[in-house]
Amino acid sequence: MLHPEEAYKKYGKQLGATGSRLIFLCFLTLVGVFLTLYAALGWHFLPEALTARVLAYTLLVLMLLSAALCLDLFADTLRALGRMRLELNGLLLLAAAAVAVDTFFAAAEGRVPFCAAVQFLLIFALWGKYARCMSMMTATRTLRGMDDPVGIVEVQDVTRGRRGLSRAQGSVEQFMSKFTTDNPGDAVMRVYAPLAAVVSFAGALILSLTGHGSFPWMLSLMLIGSVPLVGLLGYPRLFHCLCKRLSASGAAVCGWYGAEVFGGEHSILLEDDDLFPPGSVKLNGMKVYHGDIDRTISYVAAATELCGSAMHRLFNDLLESRNGRHYRMSRHRFYEGGGLGAEISGDILLLGSYAFMKRMGVHMEGCAKLRQAVYASVNGELAAVFAVKYQPSDAVRKGLAAISHNHHFKPILATRDFLVTPEFLKEKYQISVSNFTYPSTKERIRLSEAEFKKGAEQGALLSGNSFGAFAEAAAGGRVLKSATLCSVALSVISGVLSLALMLALAFFGSAEAANAVNVLLYLAGWSIPALLLTGWTRHY
Repeated sequence: MLHPEEAYKKYGKQLGATGSRLIFLCFLTLVGVFLTLYAALGWHFLPEALTARVLAYTLLVLMLLSAALCLDLFADTLRALGRMRLELNGLLLLAAAAVAVDTFFAAAEGRVPFCAAVQFLLIFALWGKYARCMSMMTATRTLRGMDDPVGIVEVQDVTRGRRGLSRAQGSVEQFMSKFTTDNPGDAVMRVYAPLAAVVSFAGALILSLTGHGSFPWMLSLMLIGSVPLVGLLGYPRLFHCLCKRLSASGAAVCGWYGAEVFGGEHSILLEDDDLFPPGSVKLNGMKVYHGDIDRTISYVAAATELCGSAMHRLFNDLLESRNGRHYRMSRHRFYEGGGLGAEISGDILLLGSYAFMKRMGVHMEGCAKLRQAVYASVNGELAAVFAVKYQPSDAVRKGLAAISHNHHFKPILATRDFLVTPEFLKEKYQISVSNFTYPSTKERIRLSEAEFKKGAEQGALLSGNSFGAFAEAAAGGRVLKSATLCSVALSVISGVLSLALMLALAFFGSAEAANAVNVLLYLAGWSIPALLLTGWTRHY
């Protein structure tokens, strides 16, 4: 197991000049595509010495140069073959070898070989390698800056046996031990690739023996069709996009292992400090009606401290600024509908909203009704009204949006602040709260005080105890799992369909339909869903 610093250097060394090689590969592919179109469409503006045979061999040279830029991929493929394992890049290597052999037959027959199609596939393969190394580097770079990491773990029996996600002390060692867990895409492709190779070889051999066409042409066609673009790029780019997004928040998901932790249905408890971090609640004015204002402020500070709301710091600072006296409550009670009652030094304090005061029979004549205000009464008389302003946090807004858009998460308000309701959050943060649960006051108090049994599975690490980073990492891990499984399904479906289509073209001997240009257009068509799907974790 490597330390994040060592892992960062290791993946940086693996990355090497992959980005530069990828750019040069794209340039060679553009040249190959141009020459393929020039030969296939009968253009004649280049020198006459560039005959069909010369063009075919030129395309072969371009393909071999492109393959040379991907030697590290093929070295990994050969090592896997040494372990009797054929991976997707191994299937691409077979396709390149088949096309190289077929090029000599194509040059003799005057047709255009599939060299540019192989170059196009090589771009996605090298891009996958680049994305894999960059995602590892981004995640380990984020880990390097964590002095006291916070982990995201599963908790049991949050509500009615439902699992939840919570924050706990994080472990970089545990993270690194699970970081490189294989994703299902690699596992599925290890089964798919040898099957596709066997079907391609068997199909091409049988059809060539029955006189449907030449063996090299049919084998090249079927092997190219059997390589799914999504499989080459899928998980690496999905994880890379997620790592880039989370690094800005100081968070890192533990690869596929973390995605599995965040899979399934989970409850997420939202407490007062999660929604409005310290310093986000400001005093916007106050009005005194009866009694001693310093005593009232002292009472309110004591009550909000018990309440545990984000307002406590506001009233405690106000009390300190006036050199007020600190009181302790002898008895207290939380009321349904938003309010708190307490006995302090023989006085009865009621604290709550305007509607709560009216329900409790407090005389409110001449008092303005404010939506964001704390009303305080002492011994049945309205003592003071404190107008407060809740300043929404951009990080919290992004976090709430991330979990509210994911139907696998069930946000539960475990708040003590009587002003914080789903409607209030909807107004302040401009998010949908249709899937938010707002339990009774008694249940919210229980949830805010409960100690849940925490699992050992750690899905992500955070650089600080930030709700915004927590929510983004949890939602991102859940999306990574869904998108990865979709990419695996699309890889298999596209590979099987393409192989079946190429087999049909070879069976009918349709060399005109299965020409180099049409195969390129076919691959370009599949690149659109591949790019859209693998960019899924960038937007959620």
